[in-house]
Amino acid sequence: MPVERLTPGQDLFALGATSRQLLRIASRIAADGGREPSLETLFTAADLGALAAFAYPAHPSATTV
Repeated sequence: MPVERLTPGQDLFALGATSRQLLRIASRIAADGGREPSLETLFTAADLGALAAFAYPAHPSATTV
């Protein structure tokens, strides 16, 4: 994905993310201490904000979308 900065309202697929990149994102979330999203969650999350709310539910910046 040729994007320097992501915002919560952005859709990973609209940005050109591939399935492989989504799997890498899931692994990085888990490595960072977040709740690792399932494949279904990765493919159905409305945007980055929804994915963040799932992965880091207690984090103050995570909001449901």
